[in-house]
Amino acid sequence: MRALRTVLAACLAFATLPAWSSPAELEIKGLRIGMSEGQFKKLYPKAACAPSAREAGWDATIPRRRTCSIQGFTLANRETQSTAFYFYEGKLGSWDARFSPLSVRYLRSALEEKFGAPEGGFRAAPAKWRFDAVAMTLHSASPIIVLEVTSPVHDAWQEKLRAFERKPKKADL
Repeated sequence: MRALRTVLAACLAFATLPAWSSPAELEIKGLRIGMSEGQFKKLYPKAACAPSAREAGWDATIPRRRTCSIQGFTLANRETQSTAFYFYEGKLGSWDARFSPLSVRYLRSALEEKFGAPEGGFRAAPAKWRFDAVAMTLHSASPIIVLEVTSPVHDAWQEKLRAFERKPKKADL
C-alpha cells in the first residue's frame, strides 16, 4: 500500500511540472501559429503584406496564400536579414527568419533558455523543438542561419505543391 502511495505521489508530481518544461504552444514576440492576419497586423502595424507569388503553371489545387514581412525584426537582440510570415486562409501557418551566421550562438542560447534543450540534446544540429503539432527548427543554410516555424497547415500546402509537381506535364514543344 505504501508503494502504491509513493507511485501515485510521483505521478501527481510529474503531472504538475511547470509549463516551461514542455510548452504546448509556441509563442515568440506575440507570434502564434493560427493567429489571424488582422491580429498580426495589430501586433506589427508596419508589416508589409501581399499575395504570395505563384508559378504561372500552378492550378487551383495549390491554395493561395499571403506573405508578410517585417523590416528590422529582431530575436535575441539580433536583427534579421529577412522574414516571411505565411498566411493560409487568413491564418498564420508558418514563418521563417534569416540571420547572419554570427547570430547563431545568441539565437540558440535564447531559444534554449526559453524552450529548453532541443530534440536530441544541446548539441543537436539542426536544433529542433516541437510544440504539439508545431515545429521550430534553427539550421544553417550557408551563408545564412534560418529559424523556421511550421505547422500542419504549412505541411498540407507543401504536400499539395509536391503532388502537383509529380503530375505528368505536357511537352512544351
